[in-house]
Amino acid sequence: MTAKTFLIFLAPLLLGFSAGRPMTAKVVRVTDGDTAVIRPDNGSRFTCRLYGIDAPEKPHRRKPGQPYAVESSALLRDLILYKSVAVTLTGEKTYGRQVCVIRAGEVEVNLEMIKRGMAWAYRKHLKPPFRERYISAEEKARKRVIGLWRGKAPLPPWRFKALYW
Repeated sequence: MTAKTFLIFLAPLLLGFSAGRPMTAKVVRVTDGDTAVIRPDNGSRFTCRLYGIDAPEKPHRRKPGQPYAVESSALLRDLILYKSVAVTLTGEKTYGRQVCVIRAGEVEVNLEMIKRGMAWAYRKHLKPPFRERYISAEEKARKRVIGLWRGKAPLPPWRFKALYW
């Protein structure tokens, strides 16, 4: 095991929680439609990348952004900013961010972003039991032509970045 791998597994323990167990936390910042800064009730703040979704990209370091990036960020702020939420870590990390599922009351926020047409189901990374629900929610949002699906031929962020970043 490399030192980097060891730290990835050790990080949740150092932060005072473990993967798979929900923790109560407050959302102190939303950076875009799939990323938020979390402050657990009993731990240090950390950045959370919402599991299983990919929201439109905001402009970043002179790189262009995507349509609906602002609206996606605004929806995530409305759903969770300054609220007490339940956060479950998946045990994965990406770009220094913990990958998480967030619940605000009875609402699974990751899924809600897809249902409202403000994020794609990130098929490449989805696993059961989330895979079927997230893909189904995306298909329903497409059929209803809501959110980013109102745009002409919306381009998923992973393809957008490959072409324009």
